[in-house]
Amino acid sequence: MAAPLDTFPNPRPDRDYDIDIRCPEFTSMCPKTGLPDFGEIRIQYIPDQTCLELKALKYYLLDYRNQGIFYEAATNKILDLYLGEGKADPVATMLPRIKANKEEDAKRVADRKAAHALKTKPSLPLSNYIGTYTDKIYGDAVITEKDGALSLRFDPAPELFMGTLSHWHYDTFQWQHADPFLEPGYITFSFDADHKVTGFKVDLNSPDFHFYKLDFQRETK
Repeated sequence: MAAPLDTFPNPRPDRDYDIDIRCPEFTSMCPKTGLPDFGEIRIQYIPDQTCLELKALKYYLLDYRNQGIFYEAATNKILDLYLGEGKADPVATMLPRIKANKEEDAKRVADRKAAHALKTKPSLPLSNYIGTYTDKIYGDAVITEKDGALSLRFDPAPELFMGTLSHWHYDTFQWQHADPFLEPGYITFSFDADHKVTGFKVDLNSPDFHFYKLDFQRETK
């Protein structure tokens, strides 16, 4: 049998994320007839300290080609190998990480509230913030004003990222977008030497996307 599956260090062990591996051309031999069986092996997991190395996994699965084994046995054998022959306890390792993530989230929210500067105002009238802003990679974002309130819409995904902007402090606004799985975002505007709005940055905590890397610049007429 092939050597145990190789792994490499998880680049973000502090974050829970899914890895979905599909091997659509898995083959083995039927232990009753000796004829080849064809199927798909799918491995889905949340990595802890290590991730599966795909090249080693490919060669490991190829070794089943000449083995007489039922698929029910093969899938459990692969699972046992990854879990250390049943000795690993994924729940025991996951629970502390979930607790740590919740504590980190609570601290982030508390720090945000502690830094909230009350009784401040935007440095410009709301009409000065409206317009179309563009991130070179992501695309356009549009800020509009209606009934004395600003709204922000991300054109690539308006069904999720559209909502009102309420003043937080100084030239930062809280964004009540429509994504039900994310916290409110915070939009901070930037200015040129004449104090004209030039763009904004996004502070929105997400396990799937680095919003802080977006750099929206205002379109100039």
